Amino acid sequence: MFGISTDITEQKNLENKILAQKHFLDTILDNVDAFIFMKDKNRVFRYVNSKVAELFQLPADEIIGKVDTDIIPKEVADSFWESDLEVLTKLEKISTEEYFEDENTKRYYWSVKIPYTLEDNTPTVLGFSSDITLLKQQEDELKAKDRILYHQAKISTMGEMIENIAHQWRQPLTLISSAATGTKLKNEMQILDNEELIENMENINNQAQYLSNTIEDFRSFFLSDNYNIKKVNIKNSIEKTSTLIKDAFSDLNINFVINIEEEIYFKCNENLFIQSLINILNNAKDALKEINELDYDKYVFLDLISDENNYIIKITDNGYGIKDENLEKIFDPYFTTKHKSQGTGIGLYMTYQIIIKHIKTEIEVKNVEFEYKDKTYKGACFSIVIPKSNITFK
Repeated sequence: MFGISTDITEQKNLENKILAQKHFLDTILDNVDAFIFMKDKNRVFRYVNSKVAELFQLPADEIIGKVDTDIIPKEVADSFWESDLEVLTKLEKISTEEYFEDENTKRYYWSVKIPYTLEDNTPTVLGFSSDITLLKQQEDELKAKDRILYHQAKISTMGEMIENIAHQWRQPLTLISSAATGTKLKNEMQILDNEELIENMENINNQAQYLSNTIEDFRSFFLSDNYNIKKVNIKNSIEKTSTLIKDAFSDLNINFVINIEEEIYFKCNENLFIQSLINILNNAKDALKEINELDYDKYVFLDLISDENNYIIKITDNGYGIKDENLEKIFDPYFTTKHKSQGTGIGLYMTYQIIIKHIKTEIEVKNVEFEYKDKTYKGACFSIVIPKSNITFK
């Protein structure tokens, strides 16, 4: 017998080291909180970790080497393959939201997929997915909460508007009633002449026209399409806002001072923009309503100013300002410093949502001191910041 022996100790040590490294890597990949897989251009699984095996309810070695459609329903596999193919085609990393649905549940995943080439030059996609089902549920709950808050805010605003209608109608209705009863009385006493009859009828008609115009103002506010985005004239929108709230301010002896000269436009939903202004103005009105000092002149100023990059709508009152500890909470839902019977705490929250999410601008609030007619006042100042890049002049 003739034999040749070769020392393979180094080779065995290397193999053992490789096996140890593989075991170490598999231990990490199987215990990381992510679904990890590798799939080649033929849609064949080249690797799955234990979380993927658990998800598909099969041992890993029964998944590796199989086409994805052999493991999961074809419609689900095809939806996954769309993003896989994009990675293999563009050779770029992508991030995308996916879902996997069985008979009982539907689960959502955030997936990061990267191109990876094996040693035999086989192109593959390496995927890392995290379960975001709970986040999606919380997101849906937040959306539902926002819808509820929006409707609550709309109802609250409707109550304010109905109160404003009552303010605006009181005087015209009084004039109509006086003219009508006076005309009837004089006619019964046979002392009514034609000239006075015509004058009284014209007064009644003029007041009726005013009431009709008021109805149109409020009707356009309530029936406007919240998804109708158009080019809005800021000055005109503020004038419409003034029409809706001026009588409520007047009844409380609040002076509403508007300083806007420029005719500028930006794209938004005008109805939501007006609603956000009304909510801020109502907050100023409520602050000033609490002041019972004799001979105290109450003011709300609405100014349009600009700096190098922005146009800024400023709404400032002289109601002594907001307590420092409340400034950071002022836009929180249901936060109010008023009694629950007087305030819901959703007006300024909805204003923040409208400005940030719908109009896509910024809003901030701070306490300020200012002078007006040689007197120094303190109050709250709300600023709506509109980038000049969003502004046009016609």
